[in-house]
Amino acid sequence: MENHLTSYQSVITEIKCIISSGQEAAYSASSKAMLLTYWNIGKRIVEQEMGGSERAEYGKGLISQGLIPRSLLRKKLFCKVKR
Repeated sequence: MENHLTSYQSVITEIKCIISSGQEAAYSASSKAMLLTYWNIGKRIVEQEMGGSERAEYGKGLISQGLIPRSLLRKKLFCKVKR
């Protein structure tokens, strides 16, 4: 009897791996679905707040008030062009 159980030990180990792998895939899929759900919720809120305009206007006030240094703006523009 014991010899018969020993022959199934590798099958049992493999089944445990299959179950574990399936659980990990399910967790990953669930995490991805939740991430996409919340991203789409945020996107929809931003679209509503922007009222269909291409770009948000709130950054212009920061620039005109001098709260964002011009050197930083040039650096960011340079980095975008360089890529």
